[in-house]
Amino acid sequence: MKSVPEVLGCLDPGLREAGIAVFRRGVLSKACLVRNPERTIRGPRAWTAIATEAAKRLEGLELDTLILEVPQVYAQGKWKGDPADLIELAGVDGAVVQALHPRAVYGYLPREWKGQTPKPIHNARVEGTLTPVELEVIEPCPASLRHNVLDAVGLGLFQLGRLRGTCAPRLD
Repeated sequence: MKSVPEVLGCLDPGLREAGIAVFRRGVLSKACLVRNPERTIRGPRAWTAIATEAAKRLEGLELDTLILEVPQVYAQGKWKGDPADLIELAGVDGAVVQALHPRAVYGYLPREWKGQTPKPIHNARVEGTLTPVELEVIEPCPASLRHNVLDAVGLGLFQLGRLRGTCAPRLD
């Protein structure tokens, strides 16, 4: 059985807002929304700006492991929006890895860790898995953006084998 990382960081990437979560010894210790101060630009400058904000929110933490949600290409007709946006998300992932310098990095496609579960059910599953103390460390954010934070938390719960209805991955 694999050991639990001392400090596990998780990122749900976004160009304008991203969710981050930190688990210490398997317990959620921080979860918040990171906002990009660059509200209109795209590309490397925007990726770097949100990565810098994430690093500020995690200042002083040395991550043993960072778990990223990796952009997933969907079949035509299932994707809402511009498929080129996936490039932006991949750029954010890379910029955050560079900014945080974790010892190890793993990524999961959405289908690998949450499948096709509808957002309301997925969010309830994540919140229902957390202890009351863990729920308290989730920083307030607008309800319309909370799913970003819950996805970051869900990635960590999945990695730790705690997310109900899923199996823990093997990262040997």
